[in-house]
Amino acid sequence: MGERKKHAGVHEQWGPPVKERKVRPGMTVSELVETFAGSAYNARRLGRAVDIWAEAVAGGARVYLTLAGAMTPAGLRRLIGQLVEEGLVHAVISTGANLAHDAQSGAQPGSLIQGSELADDAVLRDQKVFRIYDIFVRDDMWDKYTTDVQARIIPAITRARAGSASVVAPSDIFRALGDDLAQRGDDGVLASCAKAGVRVFCPAIMDSDWGIRIHNANQKHAPEGYRLVPDQAKDLELLVKDMAANPKRAVVVVGGGSPKNFTLQSSLMVEDGGFQAAIQFTSDAPHWGGLSGATLSEAISWGKIIPEDAKLETVYSDATITFPIAAAAVLDRLRHPT
Repeated sequence: MGERKKHAGVHEQWGPPVKERKVRPGMTVSELVETFAGSAYNARRLGRAVDIWAEAVAGGARVYLTLAGAMTPAGLRRLIGQLVEEGLVHAVISTGANLAHDAQSGAQPGSLIQGSELADDAVLRDQKVFRIYDIFVRDDMWDKYTTDVQARIIPAITRARAGSASVVAPSDIFRALGDDLAQRGDDGVLASCAKAGVRVFCPAIMDSDWGIRIHNANQKHAPEGYRLVPDQAKDLELLVKDMAANPKRAVVVVGGGSPKNFTLQSSLMVEDGGFQAAIQFTSDAPHWGGLSGATLSEAISWGKIIPEDAKLETVYSDATITFPIAAAAVLDRLRHPT
């Protein structure tokens, strides 16, 4: 809604006076964010985003969470799993990388280590350590689970289906991975989604470690006459069907990228297409022309968001800070409505 007021007259844009904030001991996250809504800049945007998300869930909307950027290795995977369990998120659309790090961390706790962005990358390479800015990834622990997936889970999915080419929706592949992680006692993204019956969509599964593992497994088992073929078209069909069955729809965008576009674009194929509410957390800016920084109001021109009374807000920020704050505030507000 904030984005759509930009062309209104001056007096139409007037709101209440700016609130001068104060904090107190024992203040909840929800109370703090409520003060944000009356302030300015991205604090006001964050307060508004929480209002939109909470209102959507309370009003029975189906919430689609899109996930890009290195969010799960940054420590958000169990939070996202909790949001699924609490009913604040009803479908997840993610990059393959986020799901790979989620699975690795669930199967191999301790594989992600706090490091430094100032480290010598040539030394890290010699020590078999990968770097994601200030996160170190242990190659020895990383390889254990992906090798297991390649040797055990992918062949099991393929052998369970007849024919030389086992065509499988990526969301079904992630359901099998989630079931496996849940049996290990994990409560991250894939495990929580599997337990809750929530589908995980990945519009670019081959652009990740999963693509490497599927390729390797197919090469190894080629003499047996079968191969796993991810069917992206089937996942699109399933996502569109899900949207069609839920006329009240909201989207929470973290980062942008292909998950954002795949989800917004899918809404075009629904008869009453588009989302009524949308919020996004991004560190990008619209004037570079990239999708991750594109305003949500821009999506109205494509028909991806319904223009009538659409509730929109973008929080320009580091999502590792603002997304957890927003999630905590929404959860608290829904648990303790005023």
